[in-house]
Amino acid sequence: MTSTNYTLHDAAPAAGSQAPASFDIDYAKQPKPVKSLWRRMANPLYIFTAGPWIAFAVLVAQGIVASLVSGLAASLVGLLVLPFVAIGFGAYERWRLAKTGHGVVANGHVDYPKTGFFEGALFRLKEIATWREVGSLALTTVWGWLAGIVLFLQIMMIGAAVAVASYLYTGSRLYLDWQHLSLYSEVSLYSQGELDYYINRGLLPSTGQIFEVGPQYWWVFLVAIPVLLIIFAYVNGLLAATGGSLSKLILSPRPEEQERQLARLTASRATIVDAFEGERRRIERNLHDGVQQELVNLNLRLGLAEMEAKNLVTDTQDARAAALLNHVTEARTQLSHAQRTLRDTVRGIYPAVLEDHGLKAALEELVRHSVLPVHLTYDAPARLPRDLERTAYYTVNEALTNTLKHAQAQFVSLSAFVAGESLVVTVEDNGIGGADPARGTGLAGLVERAAALGGTVQVDSPAGGPTRLTLALPLPKGSTTL
Repeated sequence: MTSTNYTLHDAAPAAGSQAPASFDIDYAKQPKPVKSLWRRMANPLYIFTAGPWIAFAVLVAQGIVASLVSGLAASLVGLLVLPFVAIGFGAYERWRLAKTGHGVVANGHVDYPKTGFFEGALFRLKEIATWREVGSLALTTVWGWLAGIVLFLQIMMIGAAVAVASYLYTGSRLYLDWQHLSLYSEVSLYSQGELDYYINRGLLPSTGQIFEVGPQYWWVFLVAIPVLLIIFAYVNGLLAATGGSLSKLILSPRPEEQERQLARLTASRATIVDAFEGERRRIERNLHDGVQQELVNLNLRLGLAEMEAKNLVTDTQDARAAALLNHVTEARTQLSHAQRTLRDTVRGIYPAVLEDHGLKAALEELVRHSVLPVHLTYDAPARLPRDLERTAYYTVNEALTNTLKHAQAQFVSLSAFVAGESLVVTVEDNGIGGADPARGTGLAGLVERAAALGGTVQVDSPAGGPTRLTLALPLPKGSTTL
């Protein structure tokens, strides 16, 4: 076993040294975080910002959602599809909360395998995230109706102020009744004709509680309009901000829920990997015990036929016998090549040395059979959990295969060592670079395999090289002893 020293570099550069390019950040060009309505209303100049318009737009949107959901919920079919409507609404609401400064709300849904429509629908109905979105949709519906009422009253009050100012401006008079309150306001306004009508019928007293508003006061109602707009701006902001905070509270996944989903996803991935590995082993046994033995027997029979053909050529000196010997010899040659190909295939599916002697021996065998020169450094336990050994072996095998096919490299450096509580495997070549897991070179499958064990695969492959693949797999407690 050989050991290699590794130096860890701090993120911050040392004093007097030049910072790397990755730290040269122009913060002036970075996008500024979006302020929430709560923070906007704390600004003394709130009414001169976009905050009131954002709040107004949010309330209008909630009113539209409330009317649509109410219409949908009025039928049985609408109630049945409401959870799926809520899923779409959840995507919109998370976008809306992010755009209005409430922060990014994580999507609580998990991906599921491609199945039929009904299986996928049933899967979504079983998710807690779906019912959180139903709750958010219900809250938005109630909030939307409240917002609709508030906006309607605001429009009515603004309209009333404009109407009164216009009425007084024409020279007319109005009368205020401070005692007999109307249904929607704290004071009642009457024109001269209305006042005379109510007094004559005995519905209002002729003196005492009635105050006259002359035409000279028309500007008071006009000035009241911007005052009302300022009040409405804060009322709308408070209503929209409160609704957003409540919606975020309902939509946000709970920590214990995320842990359960992660545990289920990890267990599901591990089950798939185990089943995949079992299928590999079955194929390997079938090839080794079935097809490979048949080829060995066939090679023996061709050997006997070749001996008979040689004896026939020696005895008869016939050209046809010589041609027959040539065909048999070529067949044996092709069969030997097929046997070597099959052995390489079986070795690639699941090498016996990995099962019998562990990761180090398997990597050494890969190095011996590699066409390119490979320098191996191994500083890890002699035996590791089988799933870790398999993942590390297939990652190295795929990396070497990709290097041979695409990298145009002359040398490969392979290292396996323990760092902290993880097994780290690196494969670095001096090729042309440009490897990308998204282009289907087999690296994407390695990422999925590592993720099933809680590990990661990172590929650093700039154009012109070099290419460095790093696999990190968490080790079980107690397995880091060399």
